[in-house]
Amino acid sequence: MKTIHDILKLGDPRLYQTCEPVLRSELPQVAEWTEQLHEAMEDIRRVYGFGRGIAAPQLGIIKRMFC
Repeated sequence: MKTIHDILKLGDPRLYQTCEPVLRSELPQVAEWTEQLHEAMEDIRRVYGFGRGIAAPQLGIIKRMFC
């Protein structure tokens, strides 16, 4: 499970990479990635009391996904 401590912060070079689309061959991984995004968003809301969305690259998943 990703926690707020695992979220990449502004300035991390990975956040400036061009994200790749999710490939058909990666579809089995989408459920896991979605769960990680959802859990991270819940963690942020619990700790900070706000939050509307999170992008996959913020968790080090360099794919075009967001929650």
